[in-house]
Amino acid sequence: MAFRNFSHNNIQQHDYEIQMGADKALCLKLGYVVVASNSPWEELELIGKCLLQVYQCTAEQRKRSFRNIGSTELFPLLVQVLMKSLLLKRTSIPSQEEFVLLTVAKVLRIYTKLESAKSLLIQLNHGAWLGQILQHCVAVLGTKNMASNLCMELLGLVKDLTFRSSPSDKERILSLSDGIFGGLLATICRTGTSNEKQIVEWFTAVIWNLVLEKRLCDQIM
Repeated sequence: MAFRNFSHNNIQQHDYEIQMGADKALCLKLGYVVVASNSPWEELELIGKCLLQVYQCTAEQRKRSFRNIGSTELFPLLVQVLMKSLLLKRTSIPSQEEFVLLTVAKVLRIYTKLESAKSLLIQLNHGAWLGQILQHCVAVLGTKNMASNLCMELLGLVKDLTFRSSPSDKERILSLSDGIFGGLLATICRTGTSNEKQIVEWFTAVIWNLVLEKRLCDQIM
């Protein structure tokens, strides 16, 4: 019922939903499911789909949502969902679980358009979650010679985070543990992938976004 109510293209109606606290209610439900459920993927899928719909609101209402719940509640919960799955270090993820992670990545990508939200995401957990994303992509590309839909979406998230990011945020990405950024670069250069063109295009965009900060060029090279 909730998804059906949110599933429309009326931006003004989505604005009203934010003003009435739909984002807060979904965030509370998300927190409960993350903490209390042992097999949460069906519920997480529904919550994620609802968030994607609600956030088709205006940029002003997304800013409002970020101020109210994004930085302190929603973002940490979404990242927790990602980390819980990716820390298992699997190159193949069950389809429903993968759909949830895809949806989480898409919600986070919506917020990369907000400068303050972008910086908070990069610095969250000292960037550890971003390192986990890159490690997953290295593992998938290194063993399958192709990028899954999830891998592509996660690379897209990294691309969006690096676009017009601050020098300190770029340094955070480049200083991720175990040289994982360089590891992903080497893996992409070494392996041929069935969707190689898009992979190379997006990772080239990541590098370009980073080297626009001149003093970071040596770190990349």
